[in-house]
Amino acid sequence: MRSNWMLSDWNQPEDKLFAMLSELLHTVLTHPDRAQLTLLISTSGIDPEAADLMISSVAIELVSGLAIDDEPEITLFSDLSAIEWQALLPKIARRVILP
Repeated sequence: MRSNWMLSDWNQPEDKLFAMLSELLHTVLTHPDRAQLTLLISTSGIDPEAADLMISSVAIELVSGLAIDDEPEITLFSDLSAIEWQALLPKIARRVILP
């Protein structure tokens, strides 16, 4: 399984963050191999529940307008140890850093 990794500055204005997450999730949700993708989203700098709420809101808005059978996996993560990073890095196909 390939993974994409997204880091974000969660301190941006909510409308800007919502727009960037919407674009990223739309790209992942409409990707032809979306069932093979795992989108890893860092929650560093934000309460994980607040990040989950925002991502869920964006995903629900997008999914309601798309005909999607196979969904990618979306996983939130916070600080990882060096050993965890070493295990994860070879599995990451693309890194997306939102401004």
